[in-house]
Amino acid sequence: FVLRSYGISGLQHYIRHHIKLAKRFEELVLKDKRFEICNQVK
Repeated sequence: FVLRSYGISGLQHYIRHHIKLAKRFEELVLKDKRFEICNQVK
């Protein structure tokens, strides 16, 4: 269902966008000393 809804290129875009969001979130967490990263974002 997901592949039919998004198509291959749409699904690739969706995944790449969420990877960028994860990296941005990592940057925000690293700036705040109240939090720590337990696992590396790749």
